[in-house]
Amino acid sequence: MVYHSLVKCAPSAILLLAVTGMPACAESIRITDASLTFPGADQIRVLVTATSKDVPVGSYYTELQFLENEEIPQGFVVRNQRHVVPEKQEIAVTGDRDNGPFDEDPREGTYARTFSVKGWKPGLYALRIAAHNRPATGPYVLDTRSFPFRITAEGKVVEFNPKELEIPAKTVMIYKQQDVYACFPSLAKQEGEDTLSTGFGTRVRRSHIDPTGGSKRMVSRDGGLTWSESAETFPLPQYKAKDGRLVRATARGWVYVNAAEKERLIQEQRVVMDARPGTVAYLSPDYLVQVSEDGKKWKTETIPAPDYVAGLMVFRDESSYIYTSQGIRLVAIYGKRKGVKEHEVFILRSADDGKSWQFIPLLPDGPQGVDLNETALVETAEGTILAMARCETDGYLWRSTSTDGGLTWSRPERTELWGHPAHLLRLPDGRILCTYGYRKFPMGIRACVSSDHGRTWPAEKRYVLRADGSGSGGDLGYPITARLSDGTLFTIYYFNGSDNITHIAGTRWQLPE
Repeated sequence: MVYHSLVKCAPSAILLLAVTGMPACAESIRITDASLTFPGADQIRVLVTATSKDVPVGSYYTELQFLENEEIPQGFVVRNQRHVVPEKQEIAVTGDRDNGPFDEDPREGTYARTFSVKGWKPGLYALRIAAHNRPATGPYVLDTRSFPFRITAEGKVVEFNPKELEIPAKTVMIYKQQDVYACFPSLAKQEGEDTLSTGFGTRVRRSHIDPTGGSKRMVSRDGGLTWSESAETFPLPQYKAKDGRLVRATARGWVYVNAAEKERLIQEQRVVMDARPGTVAYLSPDYLVQVSEDGKKWKTETIPAPDYVAGLMVFRDESSYIYTSQGIRLVAIYGKRKGVKEHEVFILRSADDGKSWQFIPLLPDGPQGVDLNETALVETAEGTILAMARCETDGYLWRSTSTDGGLTWSRPERTELWGHPAHLLRLPDGRILCTYGYRKFPMGIRACVSSDHGRTWPAEKRYVLRADGSGSGGDLGYPITARLSDGTLFTIYYFNGSDNITHIAGTRWQLPE
């Protein structure tokens, strides 16, 4: 049997934080043919043919990805904390060269290698193959393919289609256009109705920091099934103050300045990124308090964070801003301290309906080696506050809780959920629904339900909404879920498929019972 991959160019497999920019699809290395074959009952063989332009192929990289269990099989080892690679490689970390000691195909530009799966635990796996420019220095350039397979209870290896993992659901295309990087959708539901609105970026570059290109707003009046352009917006319920005002607090985020300012900003220990030619962006150390009477015009007050803060970044209010049953407003933002390489989470807290705000580090002593950033909040049925943070250290979601209305927080600990970032929704029966992006094969959108207020996230309560994502190094996700009047769920997100057009989509679904 032969499994051929048709996925197009995936230019970057470098771990990308939410605050990093990403290049457009590189054409300098392209995989023109790739296959996974099964020459024996307990063998798999990968074959990749690649061409290059300007940037030569330095080596071929193989990584094993788990779709069920995470038991490291014979012949593979863990490197850099999270990558499962062949134990024997020509070049440690980067892989095997064309026609090197592990290449079984003598043709120039074609690489092949056979692996034994004898003794592997039954389950679902995938091999990810990359033709890349490493070990050369400079920008990372590559093209990748991923191939799924199953080890049966009898130890036989067979083909596997990842679409089999998906639960029954209705997928909706909301906005898709060639040469437009549509990203980071919001989601608001009109009170008492199933009318939804969303706003999202329509950028001309595949970048998380360059907003050139603008944005678009759309509305759905049938629970997310159909969408049309509209300027209509609905304020989030957590914005509403007792006196009728709308109140929000947020990080100021990126500030764009002339590139000549870069060295000065670096000396000031700011977080600085190249945004576009002639322009750099830095993370402001300020946060904003905004008040509105009608949701259209906002009065903004700028408040400086403590001096130790290098810069602050906002997540989405749908995920990170809550108004508790005790009348406490909490907003999770994130950033860096001066001289510290890891991100950490900060909490903006108001106990007087938004009139004044406290700045609270979730970890008073700093990140201590754990890089946490985009964080979702929810109040549980038992009255505690649950935070689920994206972790760049290992790719898992990490949890922290507060029992005193957000004043103090427990030491974050890793959950069982690999993926990011999260959105949390408390269901009417008290269970917590977590939806999140999944950027390993099969890339897509996933969900999980906790029945113990977020303490555990059982494997039997994890659901795959989409398993057909690909392209651009896994640049997809950021889901938000709303519960509709009939109990069904609508999850919005941005997505990237085999055509490499980043777009806005949604899934209407029900929790399997």
